[in-house]
Amino acid sequence: CRSAADPASRRRARGWAVLKALSCALIGEAGVRGRPGGKPAWGPPARAALRRLVETAP
Repeated sequence: CRSAADPASRRRARGWAVLKALSCALIGEAGVRGRPGGKPAWGPPARAALRRLVETAP
């Protein structure tokens, strides 16, 4: 049996998703700028995730 998530759990999950997408976007930007540890391929998926989160904001 699956239980539905309460509003607080959904809010926390969205917060974690935003933080994860922002950190990945920063890693992608570091890659574009040639900084150590940067991965340019991470930028586009992170921006797409942020765009989806903004579009589905309550």
